Amino acid sequence: MYAFNPADGRIIWKTDRDVPASWSSPIAVNTGERKQILTAANPWVISYNPDNGVELWRAHVLEGDVAPIPAYGDGLVFTAVDYSQLSAVETSGSGDVTETHVRWTFDEELPDIPSPVTDGKYLFLPTSYGYMLMFDAKTGENFWTEEIRGDFWSSPIVIGDKIFLTDTEGKTYILKFGPEYEILGEAELGEKVVTTPAFVENRIVIRGEENLYCIGSKEWQSDTMSAQ
Repeated sequence: MYAFNPADGRIIWKTDRDVPASWSSPIAVNTGERKQILTAANPWVISYNPDNGVELWRAHVLEGDVAPIPAYGDGLVFTAVDYSQLSAVETSGSGDVTETHVRWTFDEELPDIPSPVTDGKYLFLPTSYGYMLMFDAKTGENFWTEEIRGDFWSSPIVIGDKIFLTDTEGKTYILKFGPEYEILGEAELGEKVVTTPAFVENRIVIRGEENLYCIGSKEWQSDTMSAQ
């Protein structure tokens, strides 16, 4: 794993990893106690110091080819992969924390491509084949499991108390982000979508199979867009 200076591309540090290649991207978090880089690859979720690449801790919670990106909220990192498990791991440890810091696990409907999302209170988990699950992020209580007809490669985005999730046929579902299941709205794009939408200044940007779409009011001006 490499850390680069974004100004000039200079390598700041390089760390060798004793895990196979992974489709999952790392995430950078600030737990309040320390900053961490969190990664997921069979069989470990591993935390690194972003200043120097030194490993902080690891937990043995994964199996198989890992694609979903970890989600972080309020001291817990969540990792999931199909045919393995969903895990909640406390980020405060050091060394091998498998026996001490795994808060809870779940091994039923699981994703192979889309990633979980959390605000630290709730955790939403979509699967590629249409099952949607909502959990209490702290305890692992499964509030609901529902099936939406469709396939999902896109990962969910949470805006306020709403979840936006787009299926491979280009249909976006708006769900309530909370312990009660409710579909708030649906919208058809009319084009296949396998990417995650981007939300910028109250606009939704979606890359379809053939076109790039920006959805929002006509009053919006392009010079108000900020990089995310």
